[in-house]
This record gives sequence, structure tokens and C-alpha cells, in this order.
Amino acid sequence: MYFLSGPSCLLLQVHFGRWLIEGSPYVILFDISSAAWNLDRWKGDLWDTCQIGLPYHDREANDSLILGSLIAWFFKELTDHLGDKPNVISHFHEWQAGAGLILSRSRNIPMATVFTTHATLLGRYLCAGNVDFYNNLDKVRGQGAMLGDKININKQQPDQGHT
Repeated sequence: MYFLSGPSCLLLQVHFGRWLIEGSPYVILFDISSAAWNLDRWKGDLWDTCQIGLPYHDREANDSLILGSLIAWFFKELTDHLGDKPNVISHFHEWQAGAGLILSRSRNIPMATVFTTHATLLGRYLCAGNVDFYNNLDKVRGQGAMLGDKININKQQPDQGHT
């Protein structure tokens, strides 16, 4: 299914269906590759919103920004369509959904937000690298520089969610 929306003519591919898990909840899937042509504009939006820049070569961060921008666009369209009492709750999980949370809140989209995470991004990278975290805490400070853009998105998220 393709959508064409508003004056900016956002053309993207979206899939709607049921998630094949217990309860069979509805799911909306965005094909981020169909909207990747907007990446430079969305990087500008993220910078203007919270002064977070993403490097050109970081595909994981770029993909999360495309997804987040699509999520913010979707919830804006949805809440506009629902009118005065949208009763929308959005759940953002882990740093990859962070741009959607940050952009949605900065645009004052009328919905409740929830942000959940299992651990910090830096903590996950250190654990994956078998760093003896607790016995080397004094040496870990500043190690986030290698993850700069992702750490910046990760730091913004807890302040943005309602819960």
C-alpha cells in the first residue's frame, strides 16, 4: 500500500496487518527504504529540533531517523484525522525508536507516550565487548564518544516520554 500525503507529497510504502503472536494485534510496518530519499531533510529537522547530528556513514542511526520521522508523520496524520479527542498512546522501545519520540514530542502531537529500554546503549556495547564494567568504571567515562550520535539520541529519550 502506498500513501501520498499533504503538501510535501510524502510517498511511502506501508503494510498493515496482524502480528502473528498471541492475541494477533494489529501492526503497521513502514518500508523505510521507500522514504530514504527524505533523509537529508529529516537530518535537518532533527538538528533544528534538538541539535543532534547524524554522520552520513552511520546506516543504523540513519535508518532509525527515517523510521522515527515516519512515525512522527504517521501520528500527526492520525491525530489530525481523529480530531479533538484522539486518545492515542504510543510506545517507543529502545534507542532505535528514539527519533520518533523526540520528533513527536517536539511537534506537540496530542498523544500520550511511553518510552522503555532494557539498558543504556553504551552499557550494551560495553557488555557485548566483555568489558569488566564494574571494576573499570573510572576508565569507562568518555567512551561514549565512539557512539556519539546514538548516545545523543539515547540521552534525549527518557526526558521525552510521558512515562
